[in-house]
Amino acid sequence: MNDDQTLPKLEKKQGTVAPSFSQSNIQLISFDDVQSIIPLSKSRIYALIKARKFPPPVKIGEHRACWIRHEITAYRDERIAARQPWEGGDT
Repeated sequence: MNDDQTLPKLEKKQGTVAPSFSQSNIQLISFDDVQSIIPLSKSRIYALIKARKFPPPVKIGEHRACWIRHEITAYRDERIAARQPWEGGDT
């Protein structure tokens, strides 16, 4: 069975572009899960989203949003890679 048979068809709306990635590996996570990966406050996360410096949520309902796990872990990994190496002394 291919992805076209297992995924619901997306409606084409005027002015929108359908995603071009494989949706079979996408895992949506809650805000609590985001905070367990990136320990920042809710207000700080939303400020970073507004500044376009943090992955935005995916609206899955009128009052529900989730995040794509690999985008959040990629954000975390980028922060780790960007830090200065630690040059600790002898213990």
